[in-house]
Amino acid sequence: MAAATVARMAMNPSILSKIGSFLKGGLTTKELIQQRLLMDAGIATFQGFTTPGGLDEKLIAAGTDFALSAGSGLVAGGAVRKMGAGQGAEFMADQMASIAGGFSAYPVGNALIRAKDSLTGGPGMTAFEKMAQEDQKKMVEQIQQQTLQAAGYIPGMNSPAYDSNYLAQLGLA
Repeated sequence: MAAATVARMAMNPSILSKIGSFLKGGLTTKELIQQRLLMDAGIATFQGFTTPGGLDEKLIAAGTDFALSAGSGLVAGGAVRKMGAGQGAEFMADQMASIAGGFSAYPVGNALIRAKDSLTGGPGMTAFEKMAQEDQKKMVEQIQQQTLQAAGYIPGMNSPAYDSNYLAQLGLA
């Protein structure tokens, strides 16, 4: 039943005409560019929110993502428009180039964040790299602690001091 409903909706003349006008071109160039930039801005904002670190690092990540995704998308869309293709082809070229620009923004943004960190006296690392380094240091400390406890050098649950018969074995209880 659900498949039949979807098929009826897909074959609806108003939906088909909207798809056709999209492929032929029903919006002005200004409206199309605004729509595309809005999509790029939304994804760049998400990138900024999900980047760990301070506000400066979040702005660098979001700005780099927006600049590279929007810029490459607009260039590709403009090139397809100049070739005389319809708005659907222009939209697809814009989206593919925006995705490629977004992926290229990660290493560029990370390089800018590393440079900023280095210039401000830090070790020249991104927040992700700092978190990974802290996690690595904690893991090394945990392994050292566990190894020393297992060998009996540090009192712990596995050491002889916690054996209930330990004092009796020594003749002290």
